[in-house]
Amino acid sequence: MFRGFSWAWGWSPPPRIHFRIIVFIAVAGVLIAGAWVWYAQVTYGRAPVVVGVVVQDLVKKGMHTPVIEYRTPEGARERFKSRLGSYPQKYFVGDKVEVLLVGAERNPMLKDWFGMYGVALVPLGFSAVAALTATVLYFFVLRGRVE
Repeated sequence: MFRGFSWAWGWSPPPRIHFRIIVFIAVAGVLIAGAWVWYAQVTYGRAPVVVGVVVQDLVKKGMHTPVIEYRTPEGARERFKSRLGSYPQKYFVGDKVEVLLVGAERNPMLKDWFGMYGVALVPLGFSAVAALTATVLYFFVLRGRVE
């Protein structure tokens, strides 16, 4: 029979407390991911989009990072190195890409799903693990138990 996890001095909360903590972690992860997606929609949804061209491919330790040239809405030409690298190569020299000009400073950013929403995958991953753990704990330890 499962008696819980034993930490310092042999004390451990009962399994129902573990279950509640794990469910809380799962719900918190989903809420954090949802907040990030909402923030990204608001921030990136207002950003002007311009078309750029990949002018160079920087390769470092096998990762391909594009350098993109674009025209600002005012007509000036600018270049930037993307924050996203990939292997295998995703963008090739000459490819046309969409560039977001984010914030008041109009910081350029490659319009890419992973670049905009990929951060939300981290808390969603923790939530998935916590939800699976809570399900296992419930069905194998708590179900049918009378306290």
